Amino acid sequence: DKPIDDMGKEVATRRQEEAEAHPSKKSEGKDKKITPQFITKCLYNNELGDGLLYAAINKDKYLYNKALGEWMTWAGHYWDLDYYNRALDAVETVCVIGSNGSGKSTLLRTVMGAQRAFEGRIHFEGRNIQNRRTEEIVKMGIVYVPEERMLFKPLSVAENILMGAYVVSDKKQIQQNLEFVYTLFPRLCERQEQPASTLSGGEQQMVAIGRGLMSRPKILMLDEPSLGLAPLLVEGVLGTVRQLKTEGITILLVEQNVREALDLADRGYVLQTGRIIREGTGRELLESDIFRTAFLGI
Repeated sequence: DKPIDDMGKEVATRRQEEAEAHPSKKSEGKDKKITPQFITKCLYNNELGDGLLYAAINKDKYLYNKALGEWMTWAGHYWDLDYYNRALDAVETVCVIGSNGSGKSTLLRTVMGAQRAFEGRIHFEGRNIQNRRTEEIVKMGIVYVPEERMLFKPLSVAENILMGAYVVSDKKQIQQNLEFVYTLFPRLCERQEQPASTLSGGEQQMVAIGRGLMSRPKILMLDEPSLGLAPLLVEGVLGTVRQLKTEGITILLVEQNVREALDLADRGYVLQTGRIIREGTGRELLESDIFRTAFLGI
C-alpha cells in the first residue's frame, strides 16, 4: 500500500496535468474561492456540475485530503419533529421507518447540525450538540452517510474514501482506517485507482460508507443505503450493517426495505409527519398491526 503522503503527491501531480490539458475546465473555476462550505455544496447539495468541481479541486493540490470543513450547509424546509426522550444505546442498531416525507432524513440532518433545531435538545455523551457546526459533531464521533452518496466522480476510489479522514490527524491511524475499509470492502481495494464515475451503484454505496468509516465513528447514520440497488446488492449492504455492529459502532438506519431493516435492528421507530407513532424492538414492529397495514397493505 502506498503511504498517504505519496498518494497525495501523485494525485496533485495528476490533477495539475489534467487541469493544464483542459484549460476550459480550469478557467471555469478560476474565480471560485475554495472553502469547506464550497466543497460541502458540491458534495451534498449536488448544485454544481463535475466540471466546476473538477476545476476547483485543481486549485489546491491537497484539498482532497481535508476538504470537508462541513458536511452540509443548507437548511431546507422546516419540520415539526417530535423526538422527546429518545436515546441510542451503545453498540445497537436502531431503524427509523416511515412513508416518504415523514421526516426520517430530516431527523438525521438535524442531528448532524445540517438543519436547525429550534426546540428541544440533542445530547451525545453528556454534551448538548444541538445546532453545533457539523465538523464539530463529526469530530465527536457521529458520521452521516447521505442518501445521495455524493461522491467526487472524477476522483479515484481511494481519494474519495480519504475524504472521510479529514478530522483524523494521525497518519498511522488514517492508514489503519483505510485498511479496515478495504478489509470490509475488498472490491474497493481492487478498484482503488479507478475513477468513482466508473463504479456500479452498489460499489459507489460501498465508497460512501467507507468514507464515513474513515474517522471510525461511534455512531454511523445511514440514510437509505440500499436505495436503487439490486436485491442481491441490498443483501450485501445490510450484511455490512450487521458486521459494523460487531465492530462496536452504533447504527442509526433509515431504510426503505422495511422488513430487512427491522429484522436486523435492535429497536425501531415508525414516523408519521415528524412524530413517532410506534416504537419497539425490530421483532415487535414486524409483528405489529401497523407494520402489516402500512407496509404490507394487509
